[in-house]
Amino acid sequence: MRLFEGYLKPLKEVEIEGISKETHVDEYSKKLKLTQHLYLMLHFILEDCETLTALCQSLHSSNTKRKGLVSISKGQLSGVNESRDYRVLGWIFYELLYLILHKHQALLKVCKELTLIGIDATSIMLDLPFATYGYHSLTQTIEKGIELHLAAVLGKSTLPLTAMITPMNVSDSTEFDQVLTDVGIFVDLSRVMLVFDKGYWNLKRFKDLTTNGIRFIVPTKSGIKYTVLKRGKGKKWEDMTIEFTSLPEAQFRLVVIRDKEGDLSYLTNNFEPPPPQIHR
Repeated sequence: MRLFEGYLKPLKEVEIEGISKETHVDEYSKKLKLTQHLYLMLHFILEDCETLTALCQSLHSSNTKRKGLVSISKGQLSGVNESRDYRVLGWIFYELLYLILHKHQALLKVCKELTLIGIDATSIMLDLPFATYGYHSLTQTIEKGIELHLAAVLGKSTLPLTAMITPMNVSDSTEFDQVLTDVGIFVDLSRVMLVFDKGYWNLKRFKDLTTNGIRFIVPTKSGIKYTVLKRGKGKKWEDMTIEFTSLPEAQFRLVVIRDKEGDLSYLTNNFEPPPPQIHR
């Protein structure tokens, strides 16, 4: 009971009722409100339940009412799990992160190693009513599911800064600016290095990041056209200052690492680190 109350404490600091009203998630689930649903999720984990059946059976204990839990059948719970809009949970997760990072000053504890911020997205296949069809890069087919967009501090401690859930037909690149805006709530973007993959490749984005004093590293796409303004060479690397044909008057750095399996190239607006460090 004490353990349950300890984990429940941060949840009580989130305006769950306000979120449920704004998202209307409780209009079609009178049996299990959003707050009660979250309590059941917490109970499920702490009681080490493996199935919905085990969860429902555990609700017959004497502590059920003391914990503020409601009894519910497996069928009813399964129905709520499938019909409730998953995005509301992403919102609550983000609110919890905000509390942790600011109230408990978690970010200050890792500020000395705050050098890299990674931005990435992943597709999660779901065959549920609210899942949306979109192109899945691994199967190279149209699949049904959701997209999870993440940003995190990368280092000895990996600290998530924001998490956004969208329909699967929303591209990674479209969400990049929103993710970056949220990251800016927690960190000074001028003091970090962003790393992301080619899915976010956009020349205008690179120019805007540079204009705003935000450093980045991204693997280069094939077929890009540019002019070499300056070139340096080493035994296992090549270091160039370039200007894109379609983006004149904006200079970037192109680093090429000679590898046994082929050349690895990176674009960055940071001209200070040596090529091997850019690669690492």
